[in-house]
Amino acid sequence: PEVLNRISYFDNTGSRLNFADTAAAILPSLYSGSMCNGASSVLVSPLSGTNYQWQVDMGSGFVNVADDAVYSGAATNSLQLLNAPSFWYGYNYRCVVDGSNTAVSILKFSSTWRGTVDKTWENPGNWDCGKLPDANTDVIINAHAGIITVNSNGFCRSLTLNNGANLDVTPGFKLTVTH
Repeated sequence: PEVLNRISYFDNTGSRLNFADTAAAILPSLYSGSMCNGASSVLVSPLSGTNYQWQVDMGSGFVNVADDAVYSGAATNSLQLLNAPSFWYGYNYRCVVDGSNTAVSILKFSSTWRGTVDKTWENPGNWDCGKLPDANTDVIINAHAGIITVNSNGFCRSLTLNNGANLDVTPGFKLTVTH
């Protein structure tokens, strides 16, 4: 199967949990995670019960989720987000279990520079998500990445440049950071 998700987070022991080899990662409902644009993930309720209803807040208050082309499991303990687009950044999810609300999970999208092909921003193979960041993607460029060249107009939501990482934007182009 195609790898759809590249989510990682740290558990309570400090161990990094990596889901790069699975089609869908499981995010604890108490976790505000980050995923790749267009990936699929599963939110799991930390509460057990008889009746489950997942809800989403897109900025106007929580409403019930229904199974459709982008959601599966709306009335179960696990909600699958199918091919989530990056414009869902900041959506809040919770599960109502027998009348009690779980903590809120906040959806975020990120991509980390790998630079495994070359040093150009525009090459999707250089990004852990396998596609270029967009205006709703938080970009992370780790230490000692060297000089990364931007040869086109690029976008990202936020940009984290760690020590030893540099961006060189070719004249005539720009990198727009939206937040």
